[in-house]
Amino acid sequence: MSCRIGQGEAGSTGKASSTLFFLTEQEQQLNKVDKLTLQLQMMTNERNELRAILSHYTNNDLNNKLNYELEMLKTEHKKEMSDVKKFPKEIGEALYKYKELSEKTSSYWFDNLQQELEHTTSQDENLLQMELLKQKHYVPG
Repeated sequence: MSCRIGQGEAGSTGKASSTLFFLTEQEQQLNKVDKLTLQLQMMTNERNELRAILSHYTNNDLNNKLNYELEMLKTEHKKEMSDVKKFPKEIGEALYKYKELSEKTSSYWFDNLQQELEHTTSQDENLLQMELLKQKHYVPG
């Protein structure tokens, strides 16, 4: 868009500047329309490309994919449920091992305590015998 202002019009600068402003504003609006038209065309092209891609997939293909994913989920669910069913057995085994270890610990503790008691008793008996010997040989002065 070209605009010739002021050629042959002496003293009409106010009219020329308002005409220039009007044309500049009009050009800006036309530029916006052009940009929006271009964006609309790009979106339309993208939509058409996506439609073309989607048209390659039939409903049967999509159903097959969904069925495959469903089967995978079912298989995973069966495995998880199988693991859950093993829990009571594993808990029972763990309790049995705990009971065994608890009994062994109690037995070791009792045996150790008994040995310490026998050792202490033996030392006490030795001290008592020594004290009796001292008293037997003690001569008051």
